[in-house]
Amino acid sequence: MLLVIHGSSAVAEGTVANLIVKNRPEWRYVPPETIGAIVAQLGMEMDDDNELAAMFYAECIRGLWEEGCHVVQTASGLPKSVQKEMADEITTVFIVDAKKTKKSFDHMIDSEGMSAKKIYEAMVPLLKGMEA
Repeated sequence: MLLVIHGSSAVAEGTVANLIVKNRPEWRYVPPETIGAIVAQLGMEMDDDNELAAMFYAECIRGLWEEGCHVVQTASGLPKSVQKEMADEITTVFIVDAKKTKKSFDHMIDSEGMSAKKIYEAMVPLLKGMEA
């Protein structure tokens, strides 16, 4: 499974993703812009409509799984084409003030008044479940 973090900003998402990889050595975080740069070197654009680039992106993630790694991504910058390509392989977690959203995600963490460390700690049971 690919864990995709949705947060109030790219900075918030990235901070939590970095805490996951710092505290759990079997996890990897490859920012979407990193794979986007590789895709650009191949002469493609990483956008919401490029299915070929999405397939390449998905294969990069699957390659990490084959090496025994778990992967976390941030929703900011993750093209819709990748989300569509990997729809059955994505678990989403939404970190936001629960009173301010009506969206539905696989998991939601009410982050009102929580530090990034507390959000990470609230995610540990989910991470352990994905590692099993």
